[in-house]
Amino acid sequence: ELLAAGAKVVAVAEAGAPFGAFAAQLRMACASPGLVRNGLGYLLRLKRAGVPVLTSHVLRRVEGDGQMLQAVLARVDATGKPAAGSERVFAADAVCMGYGFLLQNELARALGCRHRWDARLGHMAAVRADDMATSCPGVFVAGDGGGLLGARAAAAQGTIAGIAAAR
Repeated sequence: ELLAAGAKVVAVAEAGAPFGAFAAQLRMACASPGLVRNGLGYLLRLKRAGVPVLTSHVLRRVEGDGQMLQAVLARVDATGKPAAGSERVFAADAVCMGYGFLLQNELARALGCRHRWDARLGHMAAVRADDMATSCPGVFVAGDGGGLLGARAAAAQGTIAGIAAAR
C-alpha cells in the first residue's frame, strides 16, 4: 500500500520464517486461494520495486534524531533470539511496525464479559456461546474479540450474532 501511494520502501522485515511446512502451505492454499494469491502479488510488487523482504528478521532498535532515522534489523532463530553479526541498518524517514493480529477485546472486557486466556496464542479471548453470546446478557462478540480466525470467519460470526441478537 505504501508503494502504491508513492512512498519509497527501503525494506520489509517479517519475524516469521519464509515458509512453514509444506502440508500447512497446501492447506492454506486450498482453504483460501484468493488470500494466497493476494499475498504472492504483494511479494511480487515488492520484488519488482527492489524492496528487500527479510524473513526471520525483527526490528532491534531505531536510532536517530527524529529527522533522519536508522532502523536496525536482525535475523532471529526459531526462538526469536537474534543471530550474532546479523544486524542490517536502513536509513529511513519513518519506521512502520506491526505486531501481527491482536484481539480487539477492549469493549467486551470493559463491559465485564468473561474472558479466557489462550496460552497457545498468548491473549485473552471473550468466552462465547455458539450464537456468539457472551456472559453479559445482550452482548455478542463476533470476529477478533473472540479469537483470530480471519475475515471470512468474522463475517460469518457477525451473521450468526446478528440473527441471535434479533431473535
